[in-house]
Amino acid sequence: MPEFHHKLLQAWEEEDGGTVEEQFVASAAGFMIYRKFCSRFDAGVDCLVQLLNRQEARRVLQQCQLASKTDLSLQAYLLSAVQRICKYPLLLAELLKHTAAPAEAARTEAALEAMRGVAAGVNEDKRRMENLQAIDRCAWLLHFHPIRAQNIGSGDAGAKG
Repeated sequence: MPEFHHKLLQAWEEEDGGTVEEQFVASAAGFMIYRKFCSRFDAGVDCLVQLLNRQEARRVLQQCQLASKTDLSLQAYLLSAVQRICKYPLLLAELLKHTAAPAEAARTEAALEAMRGVAAGVNEDKRRMENLQAIDRCAWLLHFHPIRAQNIGSGDAGAKG
């Protein structure tokens, strides 16, 4: 993601790079990198929590945070990327409210729709990942609790003998 944002920032800073709205539209495919990141965010946080339980890993992460000169923890820093993808459509919608010129409004509307599409893709991937995790949990239950699974399969889940 850092490479993508670096390229996006460069495009915004170039004089002939087009408007910010045009850059959002042109970069919509690049924003799809958030789909993978956000769909795996919870697993990443779980992994980070496990790492923080290890003294050596916790020490290294604390040193990295001190070196970065930020007050944000790694978990908060990771969350900011998830929040960012939700903020872009909100910011563009607000910009659209204050855009009077029809040509500018059309560009802003196109950027808004592009970023809504990205956010929708992120939400869809997150939902799919949650569904896969639920299926994994069910498969685990069926494998390790066959008697209970047999009762569920026969419709006797709540029946008393």
